[in-house]
Amino acid sequence: KGMKVEEMKSVELSFPESFQQKELAGKTEKVQVTVNSISGVRLPELNDDFAKTLQTDNVDELKNRVRDGIKYGKEQANRQMIHESLLQKLMDKSEVAVSDNMWEGLAERRLQELAQEQARQKKTFEQYAAENGMTVEALVNSWRDRAKLEVERALLINGIFAKEKMQLQNTDLNQELLMMAQEYGIQPDEMFNMLKNSNAMEELQFRALARKVGDFLYENAKIG
Repeated sequence: KGMKVEEMKSVELSFPESFQQKELAGKTEKVQVTVNSISGVRLPELNDDFAKTLQTDNVDELKNRVRDGIKYGKEQANRQMIHESLLQKLMDKSEVAVSDNMWEGLAERRLQELAQEQARQKKTFEQYAAENGMTVEALVNSWRDRAKLEVERALLINGIFAKEKMQLQNTDLNQELLMMAQEYGIQPDEMFNMLKNSNAMEELQFRALARKVGDFLYENAKIG
């Protein structure tokens, strides 16, 4: 504290037990410190001029928009949690027949994607399993169980959608596209092109379908 750029100083530092260099961990040593640069965050002044850069007329309007955004986010998170709970209760009371060939292909694809992701990070499948406290066999079985459950849930959701004679509108797809874009932090048109180029438009359709079924369960459930 108090040093300037390019200033050098000898100080005593206490290194924590968890320090990455084992020879220094838990010790107090004299070290030479050189300040290469100093930087800090300079926040803009919260005024109407700043608010206008964010497409609002004044600070009050900006605050209201942020407040509404936070409220909407909490409401959506709460609604999604209830969707999941209702679907799980329905799963527990239902018998969904799933043949092995319906989910084994999905499990294999998910495991390949996981292996590719680890390879990009210069890690092996075995290392990833060890980091998660599992053997490779246990990890594979976990993903196989997850894939089977995913297919069972998809069949149940599609069954409800068909039984209730629901239909997807363009507004449903557009809303889901917007939400996916927000999750990825990109513009909706970028999200659309990403899905289209990776032949994943079915994912958009199923997510919109699942949300519609979730809303149906939410609106018709008795929640205490």
